[in-house]
Amino acid sequence: MTKQTRSIILLICLLLFFTITPWLIFYSLGYRVDLKNQCIIATGGIYVRAEQPGTEVIVDSRFGEKSSFFSNSVFMQNLTPEIHNILVKKEGYYSYQKDILVKEKEVAKIENITLFKNNINWEVLDKNQTNNIFPQENDIRFSLKSEDLYFSNASTNTKAPITQKAKIILKKVVSYKVSDNNIIWLSSDGNLNKSDFSGKNNEILTSTPILIDKKTSYKIFVNNFGIFILKNNDLLLLNPQTNSFDFFMANINDLKVSPDNQNIFYATNNEIWLNHSNYEYNLNKPQNTDKILLNKFYENISDIFWLNNNYLIIRAYDPSTGSGQVKISEIDNRGNINIVDLPLPAKNASGEKFSLDSKSQITFNLQDKKLYILTSDGLLLSSDKLLP
Repeated sequence: MTKQTRSIILLICLLLFFTITPWLIFYSLGYRVDLKNQCIIATGGIYVRAEQPGTEVIVDSRFGEKSSFFSNSVFMQNLTPEIHNILVKKEGYYSYQKDILVKEKEVAKIENITLFKNNINWEVLDKNQTNNIFPQENDIRFSLKSEDLYFSNASTNTKAPITQKAKIILKKVVSYKVSDNNIIWLSSDGNLNKSDFSGKNNEILTSTPILIDKKTSYKIFVNNFGIFILKNNDLLLLNPQTNSFDFFMANINDLKVSPDNQNIFYATNNEIWLNHSNYEYNLNKPQNTDKILLNKFYENISDIFWLNNNYLIIRAYDPSTGSGQVKISEIDNRGNINIVDLPLPAKNASGEKFSLDSKSQITFNLQDKKLYILTSDGLLLSSDKLLP
């Protein structure tokens, strides 16, 4: 090989080095060439965490990783800034799928994913346990009779003497709610009050009373989002600036706060709305909040509970067919919302599934993580644990 040939080879190598090296550095730093838009873009990543170990995470049906026994999370990087499809699956469970937007130099997080079994075992319980399993509408320590509030005969009041139980604690009570060792109660004059358990130290919380109609039902909700009154199906919220109730939402059947007090849902006949804890009361537009329409069903919503901080469990009933189904929905409203129909127990030996009629009830126990079903004919059923 001549000296001239060696020099040419060296120059070619140097040229390739100085040409390719910048692109390799750019690539290692997460930059890519967008041929479509003829520009250089920065990549992002996706962090996925599922409650169950051993789940497989697949991105855009092309590549994936599996979470280990010691870590339930998967991190995928160098993804182009666009919408990516994420599939999380595990044998024996319903799959989870979501379209998520990845931005330049940012990591999109999908955390607290729970996969649910596609086959659930059910146990028939003694129906004498019904009263212990299904929650009471109000605190069982008290009893409301003809607008008079008494101590009840509940086991929590066994030490209270008979004379005390017979004594009226509060009069002219339309509705009440126990909160932080106080009784929050709506009086027949339309004012909201706060008293201790003895009925003393009464404080009027409202500056303007609401109109009371004896034919109308009233239910009080007290949580870190505020004090609500459900007047038939109209939801009112106590304005902290004016100490009066403002209209909040119409056609509401129920509302509940998540276990971590960070979210609250409002349920209509067939819609679920969600409010986050960053909600701030707007004095000029109290009804204009950060409410998000989470789900809209063609069935009627009969019962709804928090499964954990990230999922709701719902009993949906279709009046046209006379049948119902239990559904589990996530509250992450980015892209599509994952909903699964929970497998119901067999109705007979042949394996026919029974459906829930309009008189059936469900409740979820946060302590044992089980779903309980009370059928219209009095059958009490308990599921496997729904959560890890």
